[in-house]
Amino acid sequence: MSSENETKGTRKSRLKGVLIGSLMAAVLILAGAYLWEANRYRELFLPGTMIGDVNASGMTPAQVTRILDAEGEAYEMDVYGRDRDGIVTFLGSVGAKDIGLTYVDTLDQTTQVLNGQNIYFWPLYRLGFRDHFARITPNYVFSREDLVKTVMSWDVFHIDNMSYPENARISDFDPATERYSIVDATVGNSVNKQKLRAILREVPVSGAGKDELRLEETDVYVEPAVTAENAKLQGYLETANRWVSTNLVYEWNKEDVHIGAKQVSEWITFSENFRPQLEEEAVAEFVAQEAEKNNTFGSKRDFTTTEGETIQVPGNGYGWRTNRDETTAQLLSDIREGKTGISEPVFTYRAYAKGKSDIGDSYVEIDLTAQHVYLYVDGEIVVESDCVSGKVSNGNTTPGGLYGITYKTKDTYLRGEGYVSHVNYWMPFNGNIGMHDATWRGSFGGKIFLTSGSHGCVNLPLKRAAEIYEYVEKGFPVVCYYTETPVAPVAPPPEIPDETDETQTAPAPEGEAAPAPAPEPAPEPAPTT
Repeated sequence: MSSENETKGTRKSRLKGVLIGSLMAAVLILAGAYLWEANRYRELFLPGTMIGDVNASGMTPAQVTRILDAEGEAYEMDVYGRDRDGIVTFLGSVGAKDIGLTYVDTLDQTTQVLNGQNIYFWPLYRLGFRDHFARITPNYVFSREDLVKTVMSWDVFHIDNMSYPENARISDFDPATERYSIVDATVGNSVNKQKLRAILREVPVSGAGKDELRLEETDVYVEPAVTAENAKLQGYLETANRWVSTNLVYEWNKEDVHIGAKQVSEWITFSENFRPQLEEEAVAEFVAQEAEKNNTFGSKRDFTTTEGETIQVPGNGYGWRTNRDETTAQLLSDIREGKTGISEPVFTYRAYAKGKSDIGDSYVEIDLTAQHVYLYVDGEIVVESDCVSGKVSNGNTTPGGLYGITYKTKDTYLRGEGYVSHVNYWMPFNGNIGMHDATWRGSFGGKIFLTSGSHGCVNLPLKRAAEIYEYVEKGFPVVCYYTETPVAPVAPPPEIPDETDETQTAPAPEGEAAPAPAPEPAPEPAPTT
């Protein structure tokens, strides 16, 4: 019985020993396998190891280095800048080979990462309980001068392919809008090569992946000096547009002359910096041409007499005459102010009416042959009278022609050599020649003027002089004419005084001399130009 029990105990002991031995063997095998695997990671990176963007799991430092170095060989720098039209575009790319870019210590850095890993935690890495991220910065070398040479060699930077910037400017006059506008500056793609070289010598080069250089964000480009926002240019534009806003109607004699935007624009020029200028000589020429067309002063007029005869009367001291200098100055001032409305030139002499026949329908007609005066108002005769004009026999013949009343005054004296004659109504029209009453005369008309006429004035009866005086005013036309050349008799018979002639009681003057100084200014001198 005991032997059987011993046998059973022995068996159990043996079994237990076998089990323990097997377990120990298994542990030793596992331990050996664990250590063997751990020892492998002395040469390889642990699972889950990332070096930069490279999954280094199970790789040697040399393998990872080759990958990282390959990234360096793929390095590029993309350069963006302007084309000829000034539009930002891709200009080119600089590669690692262009600048000799190479990594120099990648293996050392990856080996350091390898040496720093805990190989005994490899099961945790393999099971995904741990991972390892390493960031290395490989050192690299490249040639800055090659970078400069590569970029500077591109066609876009060749002088023949560069367009220079243009400053903003004022446009040509636009007839549609009747305005000027600002044409914006153009930038072009001309570069300052010295600045470009300086930028290339300082631009960061990461040595990995892709860098960008945007020249538009640097100061290498030659920029226009004047842009549309320039305050002076804006001011010049405002000035030019104010000038062309002029819209005037100048009421000349024969026609109304419109001076608007188009006309003014023809007189505007711009300096190199686009400062507007009015061509004063061109404006003066315009005024001269219009004056030539519209002036009538001194020209002959066709005139239809009361008797129905059409004659030509010299203009003498009557008509429209433009003061060219003052009109030019006035027009320049109007344009600079941008005036609108109705205006008129400055006249040295003015006629009583406008138009080709500037005598109009109101005038004094003196028929020196018939020795008769007609006063027309609005085309109707309102006064007429016989008269006595300048004495022909002594050369004081009243000159024919067209004149305007210089002024009028009452109760004045006409002074001659050795005498003074009082007149009630004095209306000069040709220097010191005028119409006035002659109370010392007893008769008017006929042939008196041939031998007993005045010194050149037109003598009138008191009542008729008073009537004419009430109608006429400064500038009122006076037309004097002869239908026959006056000739004094060779031996005129002595004139028998009329019973009512004042010469029976007092000697009558042969005619008038220069009038006494009048209260109004003396007649304007004849123009010299």
